[in-house]
Amino acid sequence: MKRMLGYALALGTLVGAGALLYRFGLSDEAKEGVKAAARSVKDACDDISARVSDLYGTEVKEDMTERQREVRLQWERLGF
Repeated sequence: MKRMLGYALALGTLVGAGALLYRFGLSDEAKEGVKAAARSVKDACDDISARVSDLYGTEVKEDMTERQREVRLQWERLGF
C-alpha cells in the first residue's frame, strides 16, 4: 500500500510540475506546438484504434506448404 501511495504522490507531483511549466514556463508559440503534438498523437491513436476495431474478429488463414500439410496429418494421426 505504501508503494502505491508513493507512486500516486510521484505522479501527482509530476503532473503538477508539468501543468505549472506549461502555464507559466512556455511561450504562446511553444504552447501551440505542444497542443499540435498532442493532437497529432491523439489522431494517430484514433486511427490505430479504428484499424484494430475493423480487424476485430477477422480470421487470418495462411496457405500451407505441402510439407506443413504432411506434418499436420502426422500429428493428427498421433491424436494431437
